Amino acid sequence: MNVPDPRLMRRYLGILGLGARKPSRQALEEILRAHLYRIPFENLSKLFHKEVRRRTDLVEVDEYLEDVERFHFGGTCYALNRGLYQLLSWLGYDVRLCGADMAEPDVHVVVVAMLEGTEYLADVGYGGPFFEAIPLELSKRRVILMGNDRYEFFRDPAIARLRLAHYRGGEYKHGYSVNPRGRAVEEFREIVAASFREDATFMNALLLVRFTREGSEVLHNMRFLETRGGVTSTHLLRDKGEAAELAARRFGMPRSIVQELITRLPLRTDPYG
Repeated sequence: MNVPDPRLMRRYLGILGLGARKPSRQALEEILRAHLYRIPFENLSKLFHKEVRRRTDLVEVDEYLEDVERFHFGGTCYALNRGLYQLLSWLGYDVRLCGADMAEPDVHVVVVAMLEGTEYLADVGYGGPFFEAIPLELSKRRVILMGNDRYEFFRDPAIARLRLAHYRGGEYKHGYSVNPRGRAVEEFREIVAASFREDATFMNALLLVRFTREGSEVLHNMRFLETRGGVTSTHLLRDKGEAAELAARRFGMPRSIVQELITRLPLRTDPYG
């Protein structure tokens, strides 16, 4: 990995509202929480990268941070967890970038950090409320609740890996298993390029997720889900104009840009499977 630019990493910490701290589980979870509060999971930046920049490659960290500050974008796992990986590396963490299997091998990217002899999963790129660092050698099932969503982490003995199962309203929707081998970011370039194809999930769906201290806000195709106090309310949107208005008002994104991007999305697929 190229050595992260200190100026960019200090800028990154500024976006998170944090200072540099000695690596520890507590400090790591402080970073995860700040990241999930301040930088959304969303795919409009992906469409922006393709349609405006005319590119289908990995977003570099300087572009990623510029988009976060200028447009209040975030990204999908390739941008979010790659950025987290570089920040943690610069801060002195023993980290590696790893793939995770979904329907296809290694289509998700996560970070694994070694702290005091224990390996932990760090994932800000799934759209889940993963404020904790999860041990890869998890001894018992870890359940995280957010309104109608239930996330279960467990060690799958059949494959000897950490697995995530995501349920919504009691129905299994999605998940992944972690491949703990460290990978160079270049190994994901073909997978990233494939994620920009016309038939790819995030070229045919809309998903914006942000977390607050009270709950979460999710713009999921033509639905807006708001969770407060453990209760989720669902609002059905009239049209793409209302979706653009919500993206601007709730996520702080420029209305003119998101209006144009959302108009181009056919909304043919469900990102949760």
